[in-house]
Amino acid sequence: MRSLLLAALVFVATPFASAQVTFGLKGGLNTSFYSGPSSDGLDPKLGAVGGAVVRFDVNPGFGIGLEALYSQKGAKYVDPVNSEFDETYAFDYIEIPAYVRLSVPIGQTLDGGVTLGGYAGIPIKTGGNDIDGDFDLEANTDYGALIGLDVGSGPYYVEGRYSLGLAQVSDDDTFFLDLPANELPDLKNQTVSLTFGVRFGGSRY
Repeated sequence: MRSLLLAALVFVATPFASAQVTFGLKGGLNTSFYSGPSSDGLDPKLGAVGGAVVRFDVNPGFGIGLEALYSQKGAKYVDPVNSEFDETYAFDYIEIPAYVRLSVPIGQTLDGGVTLGGYAGIPIKTGGNDIDGDFDLEANTDYGALIGLDVGSGPYYVEGRYSLGLAQVSDDDTFFLDLPANELPDLKNQTVSLTFGVRFGGSRY
């Protein structure tokens, strides 16, 4: 049994032993909004996103990526009658996405890929502002799924990504004062990101 387990580990680890490892930085913009019945009347909010990337390319067609990002999310409430009552909800996270990347042939000088995976987000700054000034909000740990498309040449690339949040953003009563008494709160992060990145090391498949 021990020999079989060792053989299985060697079989799984062998492709990664020869993987090309690259490191990089990326940065750009988030367009974030909330989904769920409780999100009626809330509009998207722009924010920044950026951080570090490491990728293990097992072969030219398959790789695994891990990132550590600072990600600004939230939403806005715009009063249709009186703009003085507009509100902004802001949540900043340290986000850890992990994904697989499938390479898509484009041309001799261009490299494209599709990424599929998930992420976890730890809230580090939460709050908002309205006519009365800033206010505090409680936030939950965020997590969800992601899908992305990227295209690059050499060490440089541009990536578009959609993140589907699966966790309740917050249990704070501030979000849910206008809900009917029998309705459960339901707000989840949804984010569309556009980033520019640069990679270092490896052969950059």
